Amino acid sequence: MCGYAKDTLGRSATPEELAGQIDRLAEEYRGEPYVKVYTSGSFLDDREVDPDSRRRLVQAFRGARRLLFETLPEFAQASTLGPLRDAFPGELEVALGLESTDPVVLERWINKGSPPSEYLAAADRIRSLGLRAKAYLLLKPPYLTEEESIR
Repeated sequence: MCGYAKDTLGRSATPEELAGQIDRLAEEYRGEPYVKVYTSGSFLDDREVDPDSRRRLVQAFRGARRLLFETLPEFAQASTLGPLRDAFPGELEVALGLESTDPVVLERWINKGSPPSEYLAAADRIRSLGLRAKAYLLLKPPYLTEEESIR
């Protein structure tokens, strides 16, 4: 989940580090029909993955039928998605880590800064560009009992 930062470097990778990672991955996974890209944050946040690195990744996997990446709702804009859509001949799938539809759970236990309505608006923007939208949900958020998570 992108709300947790303990599994990161404590800083964003440099464009040079990302280029090396992308080149190695493209070599190792060339020919894969479905490529899923997970960052410990938001793929469309320029502070985490710069626009040139995003384009490089899309170009590296142009042969895939589908490419998936995760982002936060505020970064799912035509200005960030349009160039990737135009550069990728296959199907782009944009995942949103909603985790829960309960605003209290989102704010208190999962540390999400956006209410469910922002995720719905982002999904609408994604679909309006001809892309697939996907939401990730937790069946039982951390720190809650099963009974609490059902409410």
